[in-house]
Amino acid sequence: MCELAESNPNAIFLKVNYEELKSMCNVLHIPVLPFFRFYKGAQGKVSSFSCTNATIKKFKDAVARYGDEGCSFSPAKGLEESELLTLASIGQISKKSSFDSSSIQE
Repeated sequence: MCELAESNPNAIFLKVNYEELKSMCNVLHIPVLPFFRFYKGAQGKVSSFSCTNATIKKFKDAVARYGDEGCSFSPAKGLEESELLTLASIGQISKKSSFDSSSIQE
């Protein structure tokens, strides 16, 4: 995964400790790691899947498909509102504005 992150500098990779953030992973329907979600600007989530060493080609194909397209000039979309509300309800994030980076609890 580290090699893929280094070879794809335009992609943002987030490392998640599943054991520490199990409730968040359950809310976001992440059954197993590694798990990938691809977001593309105003389109929001365009693909998601789990990936193993045996299926790493799926990841590379997704980067090729979504990584080179131009971004639209609309506001970027991320998690769905229902996902954010559920994360707030279990204390993984606060209920402050989603645009306020300080709303995420460390």
